[in-house]
This record gives sequence, structure tokens and C-alpha cells, in this order.
Amino acid sequence: MLLGSFRDFALVPISLAAALLDLVHKGEREGYFFYKVMRWAWHSEEMINVYSLIKDEVGEKGVDPNYTVDSVVARIEGAVVREYQKGGTAVNIKAALDKVIDQVHREKPEEGRGVRSGSSRVKQELKPPQ
Repeated sequence: MLLGSFRDFALVPISLAAALLDLVHKGEREGYFFYKVMRWAWHSEEMINVYSLIKDEVGEKGVDPNYTVDSVVARIEGAVVREYQKGGTAVNIKAALDKVIDQVHREKPEEGRGVRSGSSRVKQELKPPQ
């Protein structure tokens, strides 16, 4: 785990530098350098394989792909983009965000708990001025 932490610590500035380089220098495709760093990170994660010790434990279940951070953020992003394209106001966008978060919570209450607690700060920020 220590080796993985050092790797993560090193990858943060490297990935930021790659993203900045992508803004300045146009590579073969958009985000070329950043995605190259992402491939290095994925490969090093596979090589370190921190969680291999518990991989085959009885009772361990996999992660539902519908409730990963990426998929929940994609659902929220989709709702915000749809409201924005319709010309929605901050209140409409907040209502769409609430709807997506409530849907995630209803579908899987145990996974939705983290989404709900994290979103309470966002809801406070989007609250219209009084």
C-alpha cells in the first residue's frame, strides 16, 4: 500500500503537467499526453496489485458498474447538460440534480448514502439567495 501511495503522490503532478502540455501542444489526438499518463498509472496499478490478497475471499462481491463514481457523475452531468440545453435556470438545474441523486438513493440505498451526504454541500451552494 505504501508503494501505491508513493505512486499516487508522484502521479498527481505528472498528470497535471501532462494536461497542461496537452493545452499547449496538440498531440496526435486530444489529451494525448494525459491519456498516456493514465495508461502508465493503470499499468503500475496492475503491477502493484495491492488488493490481490483479498481478491478471492468468500463473500466479496464486485462493484456494480452503475454505481461507480464515474457512472454516477455521468448521470449527474447528463441531467445538468439537459437542463442547460433547455435554457434552465439554477433552480431547474438544482431540481434535476436532486432528482438524479434521489434516483440513485432509491435504486441502491447503501451506495446512494455516500452520494447523498456528498451532495448536501452542493445543494447548499445552489440554493437561491433569500
